[in-house]
Amino acid sequence: MAGFRDAGGEQGFTLVEMLIVIVIIGILGGIAVVTWQGFLDRQQLTQSSDRLFRTLKSTRETAKYRHLPWQVSIRQGANRVEFATHPADPDHFIPMAIWNDPQQWEQLAPGVRVDLENDLGGKETNLDATSIADQSAWSFLFNHQGCPVQKIQNSCTDVVELGRLGLRIEGGSDGSYVLRRCILFSTVLGSMRQGRGHPKQDDKKRYCY
Repeated sequence: MAGFRDAGGEQGFTLVEMLIVIVIIGILGGIAVVTWQGFLDRQQLTQSSDRLFRTLKSTRETAKYRHLPWQVSIRQGANRVEFATHPADPDHFIPMAIWNDPQQWEQLAPGVRVDLENDLGGKETNLDATSIADQSAWSFLFNHQGCPVQKIQNSCTDVVELGRLGLRIEGGSDGSYVLRRCILFSTVLGSMRQGRGHPKQDDKKRYCY
């Protein structure tokens, strides 16, 4: 496209050329925004998983040091996922004194949710769960030896299934992508590791491993 020359002989741009430049800048700007948002979502998810992972490790050590059962409780409301660490109570999934005390709870990053059952039916989270005051709740329970168990009285060898907690964050204005992280117990003695989301599921139809 030929530009125009003004009275001084300087080359200028036509209206069509300027519109094309504006469109290109808009497209590049949109790509940059999506890329940046994806980076922020990934950072928030990773930081949330890291916080829970550190909390679980310290809670396991607390149970061993105090020789008492201890647990990490997790709850999910309409807006945020929260977690608390406290002594385990054989009569209550989460003691109401803990549940009703906001100072006991820490929040994960906005947008992070507990990852439950995926689109293939695989369970990304398999912890014991319940509902309290219209909120979903889960718990990681450690016995007095620091082993992950389902009930306080369980010994380290009573574990039927190793626990796992999945976290997810959906990105894009239409939820066009899903990022996943998970915390996995790898042995009955309480060894744990973090996993990340994969495009293909494992042999148990789970994306995070």
